[in-house]
This record gives sequence, structure tokens and C-alpha cells, in this order.
Amino acid sequence: MPIFGPKINTAFTFYMPLRTAGAAAWKSNPTIAAGDFNVSKNGGAEAALTTTPTVMADTYWVKFALSASEMNSPIVQIRCHDVAGAEWDDTGEIIVTTTAGSGSGVVVSASATLVVDTTDLANQISPILVNAIQTNVPFLTSTQTANLVSVLALNGTTGGLLNNIKTQTDQLAFTSGAVQSVTTSFSSGAQTSFKSLVFQGLTDSGNTIPELSAVPSSTPTPAQALMLLYQALRNGGTTTSSQRTWKKAGGTTFATQSVSIATGTTTFGVMA
Repeated sequence: MPIFGPKINTAFTFYMPLRTAGAAAWKSNPTIAAGDFNVSKNGGAEAALTTTPTVMADTYWVKFALSASEMNSPIVQIRCHDVAGAEWDDTGEIIVTTTAGSGSGVVVSASATLVVDTTDLANQISPILVNAIQTNVPFLTSTQTANLVSVLALNGTTGGLLNNIKTQTDQLAFTSGAVQSVTTSFSSGAQTSFKSLVFQGLTDSGNTIPELSAVPSSTPTPAQALMLLYQALRNGGTTTSSQRTWKKAGGTTFATQSVSIATGTTTFGVMA
């Protein structure tokens, strides 16, 4: 599986197992030599890795430590071939580097523990979250959205989501084939700031929801659903024996409903 995100021209360490030759199982404590591993940058000529990979004691995991020079390419290809014999199958790895971030985000460290780089995660996640908030919570201004991102600690500050993930995963023992359980929570300070921002977004006079000109779909956004109820209650409309109308603030009709009156029963159709 390709590795995405390590910083270009920056030393990078990763781990991978080798499969037993002709079998599906991973090879325990594989025998490796200097000539078994070559690197190619962006499809160029291959060269032996500067640092020969090493096997972590009594495990399946092989540690690859690439130098900054070996990582100085948009695409870095690693080819693994057992020159001495057929103890393990040929394999390889592709690394797609980036100019953003400070490193690899989340990696397995040399001491077989997880280390979280909150700065790199912030660079990758923050723009995505900002766009999601602005799309789905339109009454928040760009400044309030930025404040919300800060409260969530996408800048790595104490008490927020990423910081809690970092605290609980740094130095977490890593076991091959096991799934580690990690929980996270906001500090009381972050909870208070988050609640304050939400309240401010709901009560600030500068945050308005645009008036509806038509009935939204059956799956409206939260803002559309709230505005539909508000317009219907505030502006009212007219009802005849065959139709009910709903008005905008200026008095023009933005929605209608059919009305059917039978003995003892009045039925309203779908708002359209």
C-alpha cells in the first residue's frame, strides 16, 4: 500500500513486513543484506539504500530509514529482493511525498510506539474541516469558523481533540495484528470555549439565515429546515377550500399545499 504525506527532502522512517517465499504468511526474523533493497526516485535509476534496513528483534517488522536525499523526490520507490536466496518474496513500497506539513502525521517509531505529529495533522485536516463547517453551518462567520477550529486544537494546543489523541497515543505500545483502543475527550476549558462559540453563532445578530424562495428538498440542511418553520410561523398565509399558501416577508407566495375537505376531515397535501 502506498504511503502518502511524508515531507519531501526530509528523512523518513517506516516499517513493513516481508512475506515468506511462496506463502501468504509474514516471515519472522527475515535474513536481509545490504544488496536486498534499492531506491528509485521518480522512476530514475536504482541505487542501494544508504542505510540497510534492520529487523526489529523477534518480530516480523523491518525498519526502513530513508535519508533526506533519498526522500528528495515527489515519488520514491523502494524495491525489495532477496539476493542471497528465496527466503522471502519480492515486494516493494511507493512513497508519495508532499511539500506541506512537518512529517508523517502518525508513524510507528523506532521504539515500536505510536507517535502523533499534531502539526502535520493540523496542516492536512484543518482546511477540510473549515470547508465542512462553512458548508454545513452557514450562519458561522469565517472568523468564528477559525475560532472553532482552534478550539478543536487543530493547531495542537492543549485540551483539544488532536492534542488528546496525541497524549493518548504517543508511546502507546504497538503489537503486530492487534487493534489498540484509544479514547479522547475535551478538557473543561475546551468544552466551555466550544459551547461559547456555538452559542455566539446562534445568537449573534450578524449571523442570519437567508429567507427561502422555494420549499427545500425532503432532505434539507439544518438552516433550511429552521428557516422553513420560521417563515411559516412568522409570515403566515391564506387557506381556501382547495389550497393553503405560505408567504415570504414581502407577502409573495413561496409555497403552497393542496387542501381536501371531507366530512369531519381536512387533509393537507405535501408543501410544494
